[in-house]
Amino acid sequence: MNNCDFCTENLPVSFGDRIHAIINDFAVAQTRHPLHEFHLLIFDTVNHTKRLHDYSDNRIVDLKNLISTLDKGFRQELSNYLGYNLTSNNGESEIGQHIEHSHVHMFMRFKGEKKSPFDEYSPDEISEYLNTDGSVLVTKRVLKNIQGTQLRII
Repeated sequence: MNNCDFCTENLPVSFGDRIHAIINDFAVAQTRHPLHEFHLLIFDTVNHTKRLHDYSDNRIVDLKNLISTLDKGFRQELSNYLGYNLTSNNGESEIGQHIEHSHVHMFMRFKGEKKSPFDEYSPDEISEYLNTDGSVLVTKRVLKNIQGTQLRII
């Protein structure tokens, strides 16, 4: 067993109820420190890679398809949905990669947002601004509508 929080054998301990679903062995999770109301974390639970470019071509396609599916699901679920931002830090901790397991941060964006995930604000402002309970419920509804044999809702 390795010590990576993002690898399958450690998920129940490291993420608990913050994992929304596992789709084709990619976890869709609520991040520990959200920067935006709809801030999702997406990562491969089976293949331990440190950087995105270490994924096989097939895994990159799987990730792209998952992102596309989430985008379509949010577009169908919420009329004020505009799209998304993706970010991934690939390198040393000095550039922001603090977990040595490749992952993508996906920020769903909406008309009338009060804050961008790229604005700077204090932890107090974050907790006041975020409605993570509401975003979790919407995310779970979106995920329940996804069809596929490799989908497991948590």
